[in-house]
Amino acid sequence: MYTRSNHTVNVTPRFRILTDDQIGELHYATLEVMRRTGVEVQEPAAVEKLAQAGCHVDGRRVRFPAHLVEWAIDSAPSCVMLCDRSGQPAVALQGERAYFGTGSDTPNIVDAETGERRPVLKEDVARTSRLVDALPNIAFMMCSGIASDVPQAVSDIHHFEMMVSNTPSRLPSPPGAWPT
Repeated sequence: MYTRSNHTVNVTPRFRILTDDQIGELHYATLEVMRRTGVEVQEPAAVEKLAQAGCHVDGRRVRFPAHLVEWAIDSAPSCVMLCDRSGQPAVALQGERAYFGTGSDTPNIVDAETGERRPVLKEDVARTSRLVDALPNIAFMMCSGIASDVPQAVSDIHHFEMMVSNTPSRLPSPPGAWPT
């Protein structure tokens, strides 16, 4: 014989501001904005596909009928699994799960050695990547800063290089030099 308990382990705290009715009102208001105002879509091929799907197109302005938005919501998967670079499941985006990760693209950093605030350097992105990778409760990493010592037009490539070359699942170096 055993006794059942109402004790639950590891429940994620919930903070809720809106009621179900308010969420419904917000959803219907959003559908109305999508129907009346729509969005500006820059990619011509995307505009064409949206028109073929039943959206109303006026130049780059695309307006979405409510039934198409509802179809997209209904057909979205209930879980999206993000995997690490080795292909192993790492983060399940579903339900009320919450994950912690880094913020991104800050122009300045507080130097760990001097305590001074200064512009981010490429090496800071590398150091932060190593630190974040070592923290067990951080589920994802975004670029920690905008390196001021690389050309801005190709800075994303340099940031990516620092992140992947300073975490365990190292990618092979690309042939040739990084763009400058």
